[in-house]
Amino acid sequence: MYINDNFLHAPSTDLSRDTVKLLSNIMLAQAQECVCQTQIREGKTGKIVAKLANQGSMLFGAVLEGINDHVSQGVFERIWWNFCQVKIPLPGLTLTTGQTEILRIVGSISTRLGRYLR
Repeated sequence: MYINDNFLHAPSTDLSRDTVKLLSNIMLAQAQECVCQTQIREGKTGKIVAKLANQGSMLFGAVLEGINDHVSQGVFERIWWNFCQVKIPLPGLTLTTGQTEILRIVGSISTRLGRYLR
């Protein structure tokens, strides 16, 4: 933000206001993804992980249009667009993992209940 606030006339295109703002948003999306992965690694499930994953996905989605503009101008390489495009399905993958865990737990409970009722 310092660069964005203090450079009125950027000496190059990689320090222009739009580019710095876009890079800042990419870092925010990556940080959100890291927080989500940390929560998953610590064994957290449910709404917290789903919300973190969804927010990370929305941040990566919001960055895509800006990256596309910068790729067409030659400021960024195409790999950055691909990187953010791959990150958008993050909530679906996280929820699928969570649903699998829930189904495993429910199956275990159903098996125990079935044994008990026999």
